[in-house]
Amino acid sequence: WKITGITEEFTATDRFLAIALVVWNFGWFGIFILGTIYNLWINPDVSNETWSAFWRIWIWLHVIIGIPATIWFTVGGIHDIKDLFKTLLSTERNALDDGRVVDHHNVVDEDNAKD
Repeated sequence: WKITGITEEFTATDRFLAIALVVWNFGWFGIFILGTIYNLWINPDVSNETWSAFWRIWIWLHVIIGIPATIWFTVGGIHDIKDLFKTLLSTERNALDDGRVVDHHNVVDEDNAKD
């Protein structure tokens, strides 16, 4: 699964969603290939009604999936932004910290350890 970007850091839900997206995209690619083969070599005279039905199904399927996904990301984004602001309000700040990192440690932390 590493070729798809799925690593051990993924939770079970993340892994399920990532696999579902890979299968979804390869599935539509397969339908495209089969449709192209059918249209070019088997039946070059595919009717407008057939193409219209295909695109109607494709569009409605994406609308039906897109609406809940949009709501899900909106609600999750609002929840996460609230958590971000709570964290920013409660975090102690160090005025000496200028953001430098040396050997995977904040420089300020190393300076404080020396004191």
